[in-house]
Amino acid sequence: MEALKATIEGLRELYQPSRPATAGAAPLSESGRLFYRIMADHYQSVLRAREEGRLVAMHSGRPPLELLHALDIVPFYHEIFSLDALALQRNLQPYLEAASTAGIPVEFCSNHRAMVGQALTGAIPDPDLLLLQTDCCDNKLKTWEIFFDHYDCPRFLLDIPFTYREEGIAYIRRQLDQLVSFLEAHSGKKLDLDRLTQSLEHSRQCHALYREINRMRAGVPSPLNSREAFSPLAMMLSLEGTPEAVSYFQQLRDDLQERVAQGKGAVEQENYRLFWLHGLPLHSLELLDWFEREHGAVVVMDQFSLLEEEDMIDPARPLESLARRHYFSCLNIAFYGDLEKSSRHITRAAREARAQGAVFLAHIGCQIGCTMIRYFKDALQEEVGIPTLILDADLIDPTAMSLEEMQGKMEGFFEILDERKGG
Repeated sequence: MEALKATIEGLRELYQPSRPATAGAAPLSESGRLFYRIMADHYQSVLRAREEGRLVAMHSGRPPLELLHALDIVPFYHEIFSLDALALQRNLQPYLEAASTAGIPVEFCSNHRAMVGQALTGAIPDPDLLLLQTDCCDNKLKTWEIFFDHYDCPRFLLDIPFTYREEGIAYIRRQLDQLVSFLEAHSGKKLDLDRLTQSLEHSRQCHALYREINRMRAGVPSPLNSREAFSPLAMMLSLEGTPEAVSYFQQLRDDLQERVAQGKGAVEQENYRLFWLHGLPLHSLELLDWFEREHGAVVVMDQFSLLEEEDMIDPARPLESLARRHYFSCLNIAFYGDLEKSSRHITRAAREARAQGAVFLAHIGCQIGCTMIRYFKDALQEEVGIPTLILDADLIDPTAMSLEEMQGKMEGFFEILDERKGG
């Protein structure tokens, strides 16, 4: 369990008031410190669940976490945890090597290889339940085949239809009935509808606050620095439906409102407004600090922060609300279903955020993400009138494209944006 323990310690160190800011990065906000504290406490609850008599459910994507909260089951989103571990420890090589020894090819997503290595080496606790969804990621399905073989525990697969139809909502709704029966059988508890309704209300509040935060990000100047812009996604995927998540979003909203009232942006002089597609180079987060500090560039919106256009959570109709929301989750908008649907969300968000250019991190090993590059690049150029820079990099492995190489690519891109301004 060394990876989990080390990540908890790293997160706790980050939120200490006495800790100096990361060299070259913007000072950590109050909401940033709260994010690290909540995530550290969450991973601590995963670590201590067994001794407290609670089940741990390892999950993929965005399952109905509210059902887990209502049954006092601890959720553990391994994919987000693996990325957190990399950002803090900067060394997932032992886990990549363990995956390679087990026969996982290097062409596979590096984060999923790290996840497999963490599981095989016992770097994370064994889960009591496995919850898999079929949406978003091709690599995920193969990764979870390995988990199904490795972990001797009950598992449930939630099948998400590829395209949006009303009969698809009913299909998911029927599966949620089955999921409730599955969770009740293995937890020994009956679903508490009052707790479920309360958890759904927390989710509704999170979504409303997230939309408000996105609107403020789209302002000029944009008030949220690029490092902290991706934390809301991790919070939603890990702790949606909890009062802790609500408190984080409220604090982030308050922090941004204060900056907006003072007329302060994320950088002193905002020169470039960027729309970010796909993930971050977690081995080189200094890239974000560098382009803010040296070039006045800010990520004003990102693909993973795209939310459904309307509030779909009705606490009075809990399972139907959860079924409908699955079609329009931030991950499904970004990576699942027809490209035209995703493109509509992306171009609208880029236009509303007044983005001047887009950056697509073409994560090597992400087949489903990279197939979208040309489609989105053309749509952003034709419908919004902005160019897209492609970084052929990796979330985890710096040998695919180093920090220096990414900086060189971005400097060239800023020159293109300058020429467009001059024209």
